[in-house]
Amino acid sequence: MNPAEATIDCNHYPKRNVLSLEQLWKDKRSSNQQFQKEFTQKDRGMLRHFIRFVAPHDPYAVMGTVLKNWSQYADSVRYTAGLCGVPSQPSIPFLLKYCEQAVNYHLHQAKYTMRSVVNLTTPPKPVLMEEAEFEGQITLEEIEALEAQWALGKELEYE
Repeated sequence: MNPAEATIDCNHYPKRNVLSLEQLWKDKRSSNQQFQKEFTQKDRGMLRHFIRFVAPHDPYAVMGTVLKNWSQYADSVRYTAGLCGVPSQPSIPFLLKYCEQAVNYHLHQAKYTMRSVVNLTTPPKPVLMEEAEFEGQITLEEIEALEAQWALGKELEYE
């Protein structure tokens, strides 16, 4: 089977295939400026399984979150799975073996991010004060009159 033909069965993400995950992996790994071997058919097969295992979630988003925060993800897997050690660099077999934790980690990160996002597209509504709140408060004209008295050196007259 050609890797390009291995698309997700889920209708939500029809364009997510093995090649797009491979490209994401290469892009994220190249940002570390480290040597990376060429993908083998075995690697592509593991990515195909990863796509199937994380459905109905977006495998592209899950992998992106995990690669972006690899050390945190690996530490969470170490804690939840009770492992002694985890890979310090992203590993496809490790990601495939612990793909359930990858989805959970992605969902946790998305939930945390959604809480911290502020919608700046719509301005806040102005708070309208009722006229009753202004009773007993000084008006602009009164302030100007007090400023004029102060400028002339007169004693301020309050009502």
